[in-house]
Amino acid sequence: MKYSQRASVPKESFSPTDQLWQPELRLEDGTILKVEPKARDYFVVVDEIVDEKVRLVESAWPTVDVGERLAFVDAGSEVADAIRLETLQTLVDRLRTPQKQVARPIRVGDAFLIREEPARPSQWRYLLDVTQASRQAAKVAQLRAIVPPPTGALPKEVTGKRAKRLPKPGRPPKPKRAGARKEALAEVEAVASARAIEDEPTQRARQSRPSLPGSSANAAI
Repeated sequence: MKYSQRASVPKESFSPTDQLWQPELRLEDGTILKVEPKARDYFVVVDEIVDEKVRLVESAWPTVDVGERLAFVDAGSEVADAIRLETLQTLVDRLRTPQKQVARPIRVGDAFLIREEPARPSQWRYLLDVTQASRQAAKVAQLRAIVPPPTGALPKEVTGKRAKRLPKPGRPPKPKRAGARKEALAEVEAVASARAIEDEPTQRARQSRPSLPGSSANAAI
């Protein structure tokens, strides 16, 4: 059986656009906030935590390409002001509160939207924690790099009410039950034949022995 190959990702899907990334954030009360970034917003990431000191990296707020992947204009640069973890935690928690975001410990990989002044954390006035949305965007980017999103109508094998389940890639189809039963019976018959051949000399030896009086072959009356 031949499996269909994945469709290649079209190069056009990597083309940049001018659309700023607009993630959706789940707030503490369960409501969804759609971020409306501005041109002067920055993307700040916790790059490293060593000896209770935090290294931050900032870059311009990303756009999205045609394939809806995040696109950054540069690799980012380190925030000049070093900051202690405890100080950053206090600052971030204070700025999370007006946005009704969940307070949680800071970890490597956390990402924030910072408005207008990313280089000096002590001067931050507006912050949104976009960590969860960033990680989800990274997963989407990885999947989109492997296979583009489906377009057009799906085949009848997928959409029909009694659709035939397609085999998973990389796994051979399971053998039918009837075929498996035949193979099992053939194996049992082969074992039985082998045992019969092994027992044949013993049966011949038993038949060549003379019958004794009172034995089951020559019962005494």
